[in-house]
Amino acid sequence: MKSFLIRLSLFLLFSFIFLFLYSRLCDYLFTTVEYANKAAKREWIFMKNGEKYDYVILGSSRAEGALDIKLVDSITQRKGVNLGVGGAGFADNYLILDKFIKSNKLKTVYLQVDLYSFDSDKGFTNSFSIPNYLPFWNEPVVNEVLRDFNQKNDNVLWTYVPFTRYMKYNKYYNPFELLRRLRKIDAYQTDKFDFSSGTKSPEEKVFNMDVFNTNYKVSQNFDIKKKDLKYLNKIIELCKINNIELITFRAPEFYKIKDLQVNRATTMSHIYNLLKNKNLPVLDNNNSIEIDHRNFVDATHLSVKGQNLFTYNFIQLITQKND
Repeated sequence: MKSFLIRLSLFLLFSFIFLFLYSRLCDYLFTTVEYANKAAKREWIFMKNGEKYDYVILGSSRAEGALDIKLVDSITQRKGVNLGVGGAGFADNYLILDKFIKSNKLKTVYLQVDLYSFDSDKGFTNSFSIPNYLPFWNEPVVNEVLRDFNQKNDNVLWTYVPFTRYMKYNKYYNPFELLRRLRKIDAYQTDKFDFSSGTKSPEEKVFNMDVFNTNYKVSQNFDIKKKDLKYLNKIIELCKINNIELITFRAPEFYKIKDLQVNRATTMSHIYNLLKNKNLPVLDNNNSIEIDHRNFVDATHLSVKGQNLFTYNFIQLITQKND
């Protein structure tokens, strides 16, 4: 019996040491430029350092694929980068911006706003990507946001038993991924974006109206949720503290989708009044783009043609604002 207890104790001890070292290795490999998977959009953003920009685009996939940054830069003679990430709500936007401005300088943030970002639980499949921030658990700002989205038991475990963070999300932090990073083998680019500008290139297709008529039905009501508003306020405060101009804009949506969103007019009116009360300019002049289904690949994302049209529209709007 005594021999068994000794062996068990040694097994548990070595297991704990192994898991502790495994978690430290995860921390290192996922936060070091040399081993980063820059084919993943968030990591690509996190690893940017020492850059100076006139502006950044911030938001979800609707922002990521809405604007041709290279075209904007060539016409306006500014330097910009697209920090939009698929499925990112305001909480995700806040952390992306916070981490970005700690390592880079910028003058203006253009934040994409819409029904979906103010009601992210309904608007996105997953509005906040917990796994991407696990290696930054000990950073106070990241820790605060993660605690807001985590279960309380996880928060305690993740603080005192670090490897449990990676055990829960072992899909992202498995041994094969660590080995790939150690060998510095490029990962498959799951996020199709331009490595110089951050813009996502639209798919080479046009929105099929038969698909719209068949698959798109009357949707649920959208509201302004307290948690989403909380993180919009944090973005506003973050820009204010860092003397960064904050301007909002809305990317185009196919006009027929609006008829399927039960309380859209009322909620959008509340959103615009809310932004006005916070002294936030809103760039929104998309009617001519929204009436043609050929400008979209689906009801809320632009096609190649739509991106080009909206980019010129956006250039006109920001140019007029600065005149």
